[in-house]
Amino acid sequence: MIHKRLILLGIALIIITLLITPSPCISAATEGLLLWFNKVLPSLLPFIILINLLVGLNMLEPLSKHLSPITQKFWHMPGAVGFAFLMGLMAGYPMGAKIITGLVKQKTLTLAQGEKALCFCNNCGPLFIIGTVGTILLQNTQLGYFLLFIHILSAIIMSFLLTAYKIPFYVQKSSHNTLNSDFHFAPAFTKAVEDGMDTIVCVGGYIIFFSVLTHIFMDSIVFKVYLNFPLIKTLSPALVQGIFTGILELSNGVGSFSKAFMNTPSIYTLAFLAASISFGGFCVYFQTLFVLGDIPFSTKPYLLCKLFEGILSFLLTCVFYPMFFMYTSKTTLYYSLIWGFIMLISLSIFYTVINNFSSPICKSQKTHLNKS
Repeated sequence: MIHKRLILLGIALIIITLLITPSPCISAATEGLLLWFNKVLPSLLPFIILINLLVGLNMLEPLSKHLSPITQKFWHMPGAVGFAFLMGLMAGYPMGAKIITGLVKQKTLTLAQGEKALCFCNNCGPLFIIGTVGTILLQNTQLGYFLLFIHILSAIIMSFLLTAYKIPFYVQKSSHNTLNSDFHFAPAFTKAVEDGMDTIVCVGGYIIFFSVLTHIFMDSIVFKVYLNFPLIKTLSPALVQGIFTGILELSNGVGSFSKAFMNTPSIYTLAFLAASISFGGFCVYFQTLFVLGDIPFSTKPYLLCKLFEGILSFLLTCVFYPMFFMYTSKTTLYYSLIWGFIMLISLSIFYTVINNFSSPICKSQKTHLNKS
């Protein structure tokens, strides 16, 4: 009951803010709309249509067979997960989740396998990291490639840690035979475009709403009072803004972190930027929930893994950035071993947590398999 009242209070405050200060909120909504129209729509929509088409024509299963020996060896998962991981990295949020959803609906993956794969297959794309963050915001393409390296490495490490999350290796065979079934391209293509437009419009809605929500939060009295705390006043305002906005919405967060880094280059600011990219923010989280649709995934493991992936990216940046700086600036290596120790301890703790973690879906599937 208290939870519902807090949500009602939050909605009421947002509506009042929209009525009292409509102009800034409209400007924030316009910025979110332009971000979606200029960046997200042209880069994401073709991938969504093509993936929908592959799923609609039941072509993911033969495509993933070549990856099966690798994924079974390293992840104890079907080859389709390898395809989802690679395409998720190429297309960016939330395409990894979109592909996993299609694989579960097609019964190429079980529910438990899909839940596990979701934890490391839904990642940020290289166009955003190298182009938007590196080239435009940081004005340093090499830094964009470095951040992409950190992002991919953290996702790979996460996938290896999740091997402790044991799931019986069982693949539900699709009821469709890709070789013998009728090949109807036109209806599948039409359906792919329709579904793609529905998805991209909803993604745009989330981006616009969270842009407004971020603006309201940044202008709130609570945030302004928080900025006056003695410890917080020692930090860059752009860095503090990035930490809070990055939790809500990715693009605003990385924009603030990039501004802070350009004003005062610091390894910790860059580490926060890398963490924000890997975590994705709650805007990406709700986009992921949308593309999952009615599939009864437990999203708690996904949220936990994205949070840890953000922490892991922070630590990896602290470990590798001195080497990157030495290489690009031709200087001597200054390296603090403390971040290496912290990373090893964090990996051990998270591996222990995952090893003792067993979702209700996994348990029920094990019971089903034993019965069958």
